[in-house]
Amino acid sequence: MDTQEIIILLWDSRKNFEENKTSWGFYNDVSNIFKNVYQFQSENEFNTILNSIDNKDKLIFCCHVNFGDITQGFYLFKNSRIEKEYNIPDIYYISSGGDDAETMLRDKNLGKINVRQYNEFERDVQLDKIKSFNLSDLKNEKIPNEQIKKKGIFLSHSSKDRVVVEKFRDIILIQGLGYNINDIKFTSSEASGIEGGINIPNDLRDFLNKKTGFFIQFLSNNYLESRICLNEEGAGWILCEEKFNLPLILPPSKSKSISWIKNADKGINIDDHTSLKRIYFDRKDFFESERIKEMNFTEKVDEFVKWYKNSY
Repeated sequence: MDTQEIIILLWDSRKNFEENKTSWGFYNDVSNIFKNVYQFQSENEFNTILNSIDNKDKLIFCCHVNFGDITQGFYLFKNSRIEKEYNIPDIYYISSGGDDAETMLRDKNLGKINVRQYNEFERDVQLDKIKSFNLSDLKNEKIPNEQIKKKGIFLSHSSKDRVVVEKFRDIILIQGLGYNINDIKFTSSEASGIEGGINIPNDLRDFLNKKTGFFIQFLSNNYLESRICLNEEGAGWILCEEKFNLPLILPPSKSKSISWIKNADKGINIDDHTSLKRIYFDRKDFFESERIKEMNFTEKVDEFVKWYKNSY
């Protein structure tokens, strides 16, 4: 097989990829071995890559096994939804560790997994021991651009906490992260929340189904007492993966008092500077980090926390 006909889809961290690019024959950021190599480490990034690929391209899917820290490659991939959701025809594992990486996976009771070193992988591609596939072989095939990322943020809250949530929206999301107010659903009255049964306002239903990519809950005793808030919570659990389903705790409420929540152990206090900053730094792919001025964002987080502590 001519390697110059092959596009490699590589699950790997950006840091590791940058450190080991010479193993793939890169020169001036262009591979002289393969037609192209796309590095990614999230489903959103994978979807974006699929939209840049032609249906006739020959693809090979690889997962890097980080021999030094298995949690940074293999586990992250296995915990993602890509393998299951896309029904990848063949997945090949690569590592500078080679046989030692195989032994490590077996010792951790992860089964017999063939791990090739980089040069072995390149050789096996040339010898046709590696199977390629086309985009049409994937279960989900090519995803329309408008579905790559649901950019809407849903702020689930009790109308009694409206002032806090409005400040959070304006200072952190709009001023700090430059988010468009039209991409933020802010429901601050019982009439605009999710009601029981099928009586759900059309615009709210559409926003949840078609636009919501990040669901933020503002947890308080007021939230717990609202049937509408709990219905919104149920919708958020279904529509957003765990990373994009974030509970924010409004003091004086504490995690013990909201033990009913799905991710109570991962809830963060809304007046905690460090934790609030992780909203962006843990989700840079969602917020499109290239357009964010990080210094401005951190200043806005500090501004919000100062306002909150002075007001409550």
